[in-house]
Amino acid sequence: MGLINKIGAMFRPSPAAADTTLSHALALVNKSIDPKLMSLPGAQEKLLPAIEFALDYYRRVVDQIPGPVPMTVGRYYDDEVLATLFPTADDMAQGLGRSIAVRDSLNWFIDHGHEGVHGLMGVRLRPHVSDGRTNFVDHTFRSLGTDEQDARECICAAAFTSLVKAYTDRMKDKQREWGLLHTEGRLQQELRNRGGSNGSPAATDDSFDSQIASAVQDSSSERVLDVLINWLHAPEQRFRIETGEGHPLIGPVNGNGQLQMPTLAGADRRKWLVCLVSFSVQEALDAIKRETQSHRYILI
Repeated sequence: MGLINKIGAMFRPSPAAADTTLSHALALVNKSIDPKLMSLPGAQEKLLPAIEFALDYYRRVVDQIPGPVPMTVGRYYDDEVLATLFPTADDMAQGLGRSIAVRDSLNWFIDHGHEGVHGLMGVRLRPHVSDGRTNFVDHTFRSLGTDEQDARECICAAAFTSLVKAYTDRMKDKQREWGLLHTEGRLQQELRNRGGSNGSPAATDDSFDSQIASAVQDSSSERVLDVLINWLHAPEQRFRIETGEGHPLIGPVNGNGQLQMPTLAGADRRKWLVCLVSFSVQEALDAIKRETQSHRYILI
């Protein structure tokens, strides 16, 4: 499944699962950040507990996502859950056909001989519903795996990758800002020398922005490493599940209680109600052949 499948491998069980998971995660961090950080004495030993903390948090969060719900068009009219999740059977096929993740990943499942797919499904509530029935729209999928555990691991991988990327993006932004301020400072000094004017840059209220800005200004690799460790100890800033009141209840699922769809809060400004689903490769292929649009995705 391309990059996500490769990254997802770092969360999969193995004879040395804990060591393998941490080593792959450390390699991802090492690849993404300034190489000078990893050359600091004891850098790896300092980073490993923070990485493990973030991974453990994401596993606990992903475990809260309900499902999987089996998706089969032929069962639509006899399945209360499917009839609630999808306004019509055509909406099920449309969701599969329009999902960018399904289109991009399906060949991997075919090439490796898999007949079924598990993944994360996100939906949104239709506004201004007057008939009293819960209507969901914009069905889409991501973090596809060969089974339930594989799909959950792919979600964890996406969340951890997003956390690291957000840090590197924020660091680059602050370095750029500092470069501009440094240039502006020289210009202001020249103006003060000429006309006696005064000025100072505005401060930021965000704690991480302040930490990163301070590290950039100090030009200290040790300080930057400390900020990265603090960042990894706040994984909830990039990915969390909200299970408060007001989320629609759908049930029963396989005769075991009800399915409560929680809200995924992450980098995506859209709010997705989520659950795990499973579907056949053939149904996904048929859906893709029918659909001319491909524009739905969930950003983590």
